[in-house]
Amino acid sequence: MPIGTPFHSRTAELCTSLFYKDWAGYYTVSSYDTCHEREYYALRNAAGLIDVSPLYKYEIHGKDAAAFLSRVMTRNIGDLKVGRCTYLCWCDDYGKVLDDGTVSRLDDTYFRVTAAEPTLSWLMRQSRRFDVTIEDSTDRIGTLSLQGPNSRDILKNVSDADMDSLRYFGLTKAKPMTSMSSFPEQATPAISAMKSGSSANRPSRSTMPSRPAAATTESSLSASMRWTSRASKRATS
Repeated sequence: MPIGTPFHSRTAELCTSLFYKDWAGYYTVSSYDTCHEREYYALRNAAGLIDVSPLYKYEIHGKDAAAFLSRVMTRNIGDLKVGRCTYLCWCDDYGKVLDDGTVSRLDDTYFRVTAAEPTLSWLMRQSRRFDVTIEDSTDRIGTLSLQGPNSRDILKNVSDADMDSLRYFGLTKAKPMTSMSSFPEQATPAISAMKSGSSANRPSRSTMPSRPAAATTESSLSASMRWTSRASKRATS
């Protein structure tokens, strides 16, 4: 049976359609309204906040981490600089694509991989000749994707990140400028505006959670919120 993401209590308040789906063992909103039009136009013209916590996340670290990822991914991860992220895919021995995702280099020997499908067992099998540690961090890291032309301005208003110097596919650490429950109204995501029936740019109450610990902002202006309490453990697939 699916469980809620770390943000479920907040998104549930806005999901008047009750259109949910099972995404990797989590309840996620399929459409907040019975029709998705307002969400579409908010993302195209202002901003929208999407709960993407069910994406699988793997911490890969050790002295052979870069060599290992270069062996199993379709890009030379050794060329990826610290503080950068790249999009890629990985294949089987016959060249068939197994999945696609991102690799972020958080330190010289520390990487984070995201994937749409469970990949832990495959990564473990491929790592036998490498000095690496692989950890499934999916259940302890909640993830939000902030998308749309106003995304950068929103993050500038609510965090201490230097968004002006952040390049595409770049990573940065950030802290909220104030508690999430007291975000300035002009900086709140467009989802609330859609739910109130107003235009996407109208100020509205925040849909973001009230107790994040830290944030990492990627080039797509996704905000990954790390929570101090571990989510309920999903059944291992």
